[in-house]
Amino acid sequence: MMTSKGGGEPATFLGKAVSELTRAMRLIEITIGVILLGGAAWTTVKTYKGRGISSFFILAFAVFLAALGLAFLFGAFGELVRNLRFGSEWLK
Repeated sequence: MMTSKGGGEPATFLGKAVSELTRAMRLIEITIGVILLGGAAWTTVKTYKGRGISSFFILAFAVFLAALGLAFLFGAFGELVRNLRFGSEWLK
């Protein structure tokens, strides 16, 4: 359970600091984004010379994978940068 005790102690979840778990979660999101982008690239390469309506749907699926992968990557990197800031001193 997550606890936050007075006195400046960090919050914990199952014995680990929440910041460590958040960092691990962000790395997992980055990995998922890279895998999705790789799947989109692989799908695009496999259907490059394809003809017909099925190739169109497969390429549309590749665009969906690319958008989802980019959403994961931008979200995770944005949160990592936001967590790196330690107040206004970081901006100076």
